[in-house]
This record gives sequence, structure tokens and C-alpha cells, in this order.
Amino acid sequence: MAQWPEITDLNVSSTTRKMWIPNVVSQVVFKMPLAAKMYMSGGVKKEWNGGTLITRPVLIDDLSSLAQSFGEEDQLTGGRKTLLKTPSFGWKSFQVPLVYTKKQADMNAGPNRVLDFSKFLVQQGFLAARIHMCKMMYNGSGAGGAGATQTASNTGALGAYTGAVTQSGDGDAHVDFQSIIHALDHGDVTASSTGDLGYQYGNVTRDLSGNTVDCWQSADINSGFDGTGTTSVQDTEITASIGNFRKALSVVRRNIEPASQFLCVVGPTLYQAFQSIVGAGVSITKGSGEPGDLVKFGFNSFTLDNIEVVEDPFLVENNRAVPSVTTMSKWFFIFHVPSWELRFKPGDMFRLTAFQDQAVMINGYAQHMARIYGTGNFMCWQPNANIMLTNMVPAS
Repeated sequence: MAQWPEITDLNVSSTTRKMWIPNVVSQVVFKMPLAAKMYMSGGVKKEWNGGTLITRPVLIDDLSSLAQSFGEEDQLTGGRKTLLKTPSFGWKSFQVPLVYTKKQADMNAGPNRVLDFSKFLVQQGFLAARIHMCKMMYNGSGAGGAGATQTASNTGALGAYTGAVTQSGDGDAHVDFQSIIHALDHGDVTASSTGDLGYQYGNVTRDLSGNTVDCWQSADINSGFDGTGTTSVQDTEITASIGNFRKALSVVRRNIEPASQFLCVVGPTLYQAFQSIVGAGVSITKGSGEPGDLVKFGFNSFTLDNIEVVEDPFLVENNRAVPSVTTMSKWFFIFHVPSWELRFKPGDMFRLTAFQDQAVMINGYAQHMARIYGTGNFMCWQPNANIMLTNMVPAS
């Protein structure tokens, strides 16, 4: 197919230049609500330099089971429990290569240049880095590119992940940054031969059916995981309603306050469903329906019961970026924003290197090359203050 329409008047086509508009219309949109909210609250950090692992102590149990009511003739019990664990995350790296040839540089110069191609290439490189970051945060299939040799399969509501995705139960051994899915998927070794994607997170094993470190699981909307629950309703179909919204909010607020630290993220389908609930005049908290903080970043958002509900355009059915997952439009999240951390090595947070002439090397090519680097990881330090539902549908 020809790029230009045919100009039948050769006198005109031979003597007249094309009328160029000197900018590029972007056909690629990148928005990541959680990352934007984290940036606003200081959750994107880059002050650590070096070290073998990223780790910190987390509380995984309490002493309530040791409490005893007693009478005068009763012997007093004793005991101790393991209260702390130290989840750990490795440093991960990604890069975007930027290459332009000598011929491109020679021709893209002078008064006939419509725009500076090298500058445009750098802008597109940073956009590509952000898109790659978004894919990793949602555990996008194949986000690791050529370096991603690990494979895994989860045939439930999360879809069949392949490519860059971790082997179920490997902790943090794959090349990508850790993802929201790894953090919030309910880990259960009985789900398949290797377990759910969330069976290990931060090199800590959690097994729902075995009541193993349940407090390191994300919240369950049926208020389970109190030491007795062994099943998850994370993938069970649930209606988008004000009642279920409040039910999900109540289970994540058991350990954390205040409400202003939470963020609800849904795709366009569920966003419109909740927007209709607000528009229908349902009895809700004063101030609901007002725009949220992320509007200033270009997101669609409103408040519901003092919680910001934001539309993530990435969460759509048959997302081309994650073709193996066809149900992302049904995903529903309430994030406790302070429990998340996107950490970068200082100097390697989307760092652009200088362009180097490849022709100076023996057998080199007549082209210039630069790279955009990122080194760090994406972590959740309190999964039980967050909730993920994978099968929420609008009311019929």
C-alpha cells in the first residue's frame, strides 16, 4: 500500500513540497494510576545504592493465641511465636535501545528537516520504558523480551501467563520487576502442580489451604484468612455494587487507616458501572462524585465514600499488551498506597546514556546507539491491606 495518495497533476507534484505539520500525533497512550499516586505520596524512591537484596522486617503474626483467661487454681501457660519475617526482593534491570544510522543523521538535517529525529527517538524511548514498566507492574505477558526465559501457566481468571512471568513458587527469580499480580494473587499450592502465581512472594511461602503465613496474603472479600479460612473467592463472580465496594473496603481497612490512603483502580467497564451508581443518587458519603487527585494527571476519577476511584485504560478486555489475558476488564483493586514501593538505584531511574558512534569499533556499523536503563524493583510490604478481585461484572 502506498504511503502517499497519488497526485495526478505531475506539474504540481514535481514542483510543490508536501505541507508538513511539524509534530507527531501519538497513537500510544500510557497511564498508570498506582504509579502516579505513589509518586504523589513519595512511594517512588531512589535513595538506596548497592546491597545484595531489598528487604525489611514485616509482622506476620500476633500473640493473641497465647492469651489465657484463668482462675485461682489454674496453671498459667507460656509460649512464644515467630512474629517477624524478612521478605526480600532482588535488583532487576531493563533497558530500551535507541539506534539511528549515519544516513538518517545526514538526511535529517538542515532546513528540510521537519523534526529532529534523534530527539523524537529519545522521547519514544522514554515512552517505551514507561510502557514496559506498566506491563511489568501488571505482570504483562512477554514483558521481559528476549531475556525472559522463565515460563509459567495459570489457567484461572488471571489467564495463561507466558514469557517473562515467574515460575509459580519461585519467589523472585525471574528477570522482571515484581508485579501487582504476584503480590495480590492468593497463594495456594493445591491450585496446580506448582501452585498459584502468588504462592511465594518476596521469597516468603504462603499457602492458603495450609494456613501458612495467611497475613502475607491479600485481603479476601469474605473476611477470611483469620487462621481458619482455607478457600479464596478472589476469582468468584461478583457484582459491581455499592454494597460490594464497601465490603471490599472494610476488609482492607481492618489493619490500616485512614481512608485517604486507599485507591480503587478499575478498567473502563467497571468505572462506568460505579459512575452510574453515583449518578443514580445512591445514598453515599458526602463528597462522593467529586473529582479525585489523579484528575490533575489526566485520569478520569471520582470519589466514592471518600475513596478515589480511578479508571485505568490498561484494564480492558483483550488488551493487546497482554494477549493471554482476556478478562482484565473484570479486575478490581483497592490499593493501600503506602504499602507499595517502586525503588530505583540512584542514577538508574530511566537513565539515558550518551549516543556512541558504533563505527569507531572494528567491524562496527555506521550508526549511533544509546540506551535507557532502569534498575530496581516494585514491592508490596503489606499485601493484607490490599484487595484484588478478578471477576467483577456490572449489574445486569
